[in-house]
Amino acid sequence: MTQFAPGTPILHRFLQHGVAVDVRPVTVLADDERGLVLWLADGTPTIMAVLPGGIDLRAVSKPEMFGERWQTAPRTWRNDVLMLLPPDAEYAVWSFFDPADGALAFWYANLQSPFERWDGGIDMVDHQLDLVVSPRHEVEWKDEDELAAAVAAGWLSAGESERIYAEAKRLAIAAEAGNPPFSHALHSLRPAGLPIPALPPGWSRPQPTVR
Repeated sequence: MTQFAPGTPILHRFLQHGVAVDVRPVTVLADDERGLVLWLADGTPTIMAVLPGGIDLRAVSKPEMFGERWQTAPRTWRNDVLMLLPPDAEYAVWSFFDPADGALAFWYANLQSPFERWDGGIDMVDHQLDLVVSPRHEVEWKDEDELAAAVAAGWLSAGESERIYAEAKRLAIAAEAGNPPFSHALHSLRPAGLPIPALPPGWSRPQPTVR
């Protein structure tokens, strides 16, 4: 199994139909029994998913959003984010920080497939459904319509949708109770002055053999 040393730049990639459509260069802060802890810095050059012609995914209806294979376009990432990806988990928790004072702005629980490692980074599939959790542990459900549209388009099955909702409900209960991973336990790892990783030429390579 590929294990990443702290300080290593890697690629965080979301795949759709086996193709990398969302790619973020990140820096490894920890890789241990907690899982992967990654840093995504404000100003990072990224690749984001778009519809053919460069149309923003959220500029169209949900059926149209999932009606065609996604393409890619370069974007500059905004916000400093600390990412926790527990081992074998079907979610990740992103801590967003206020750019003005560095305080926690909110947690973002992203429902996704368990990440797969390769030499240059990690790959996973986004499950569309998300939770936004305030510092006061108030939970907002997000993008339920996107999950429904993905199921209707055949990108995810009804059974997968049920499993995704069950995991989201479990996370919502943990968030409302203030239980990990919705805590400040990892925030001491937040770095200062790290260089922003570059987007390497091979960001779109097919998913390599997982190690």
